[in-house]
Amino acid sequence: MQLNRPMPVLSTEPFRFDPLQQDRGFAQMFQQEMAVRSTTETEANAVMALTGAEESLLSHWEIPDYKRIFNAPEAVMRETAADFERFEERARQVAHEMMRYDIQAMVDIRFGVGGISTRLEDDFLISDLSMMQLWGVEQQIFGWGQSNSRLLQTITGLGVKHSLAMAVSALEREQGTNRQQASAAGMLDDYVRQLMLMAGSSTGFNAVMPYQLGTQGCDLSCALGGEFNPRQASPAELRGAAQFLFQQGRVGIETFSLMTHAHQLLGLERDGGAVGNTSEKVDWVRAFDDFLAQAPLYGMARTQVQLTRESLQSLSVNKPVI
Repeated sequence: MQLNRPMPVLSTEPFRFDPLQQDRGFAQMFQQEMAVRSTTETEANAVMALTGAEESLLSHWEIPDYKRIFNAPEAVMRETAADFERFEERARQVAHEMMRYDIQAMVDIRFGVGGISTRLEDDFLISDLSMMQLWGVEQQIFGWGQSNSRLLQTITGLGVKHSLAMAVSALEREQGTNRQQASAAGMLDDYVRQLMLMAGSSTGFNAVMPYQLGTQGCDLSCALGGEFNPRQASPAELRGAAQFLFQQGRVGIETFSLMTHAHQLLGLERDGGAVGNTSEKVDWVRAFDDFLAQAPLYGMARTQVQLTRESLQSLSVNKPVI
């Protein structure tokens, strides 16, 4: 990877993006969501056994008649088509506005049900200077996201039900698997995790392609605080855990960025190869040890890599991130 672009002139134009001013219907919905959020579940949800990941999902978004997503996914997609269209439009607006922070075109910006995410451009050069510049860009992008977390939650809420239904339909069509079969086989947790990975990353702006989910997707169950083992996790699980830890204020932008881009920085991005498979697991503590031994980093950037390695080491194995 290499970076050989001239430094552009920094714009001094103030940042005034506000999707609430562009869509009165969306603004009204957002204000209602801010004012009151229902804590009751429908009877259909109450009688269906939920996994821990699903409980986290339903505590983050209110999804009426969650069970129907599995029983009638095609009908759910038709019923939620209008909200999904608004979600994709809002996602496009937010992503394009975030691009204004990346004046050097260092990252590729995405916005899905899992929220804002970034991917390093292919010509990114690993050096102290480029790493510091990257963290400056991402601090602005994800700092905005933190300051507007309720807004982003409302935007993603427009698309979550439709995206889940799409994932249910895709799994049954492509793998011949549904929730009932997975539960009967004792594989419900794995089924739900795959479902949430697809739903969190396969829709929205600049969506991840199915064959890239393992390396470029975001595991929504980890992003919501689910189980994470740094000694045996996919790149998507690592990215989800990074998102959760950053949102909780438990890691800074540097560690968040290093965890998010680890598969690229460590030379593990091989779509369709070993790590390209969604089930492939990596020992990230050992991977960062190898990176420290080889990376041309010497100053503050190297210190941040060491701190990230220590953060991964300190996480409890086979325990929830929480």
